[in-house]
Amino acid sequence: MAGDVHGDIAGRDRILHSCQTGKPELLIICGDVTNFGPASFVEDFISLSGIRTLAVPGNCDTDGVVEAMDRDPWSNIHGKVVEVDGWHFFGRGGAGRRSQSRALQAKFDLDDMVALVEDIPEDRLVLVLHEPPRGHLDSPSPGTHVGSRMLAELVSRTSPALVLSAHIHENPGIERSGGTLFVNPGPALDGNVVMVELDTKEPRARRL
Repeated sequence: MAGDVHGDIAGRDRILHSCQTGKPELLIICGDVTNFGPASFVEDFISLSGIRTLAVPGNCDTDGVVEAMDRDPWSNIHGKVVEVDGWHFFGRGGAGRRSQSRALQAKFDLDDMVALVEDIPEDRLVLVLHEPPRGHLDSPSPGTHVGSRMLAELVSRTSPALVLSAHIHENPGIERSGGTLFVNPGPALDGNVVMVELDTKEPRARRL
């Protein structure tokens, strides 16, 4: 999984190389594929990838980019739940009012999200986010937390097995809190990619 490519060709190619060598069954992209476009960057990325991809847009992805992300073998899962091999992936893109896409600025509150996932077993739920939950890999500087309080409440109410996010370039990491594994790979434009394993008793992650 990766995030924050920001239209960087070397970052894109690092993700593609990791897929070619690691041969994952699924690629997860946690937003900011571009830096305010163009949509053609996403179209080229999709053409080169050849792997099923679940993605959410970031705050720097425009309406044209968001639309381009939903083309086979990619799926834009913002506001949706997708099941893959018994795992349920819920997507929430953007970063509040900072989001460029009008689709991401539409009202989509905590109760809406809980309603979509409340019947999913906790140990089979994965949250695919752009913005991290408050208090989890969301510190641009020591002692500062800028993640979403609403997403933190979503985690509290649903207890997912895995939370994947991006957005905060300065706080990459892999940490476990309670029964949830949190992953922020760091920006792909700096070459960061993480492999997540879901065929174990509980999710595991490692940097590539």
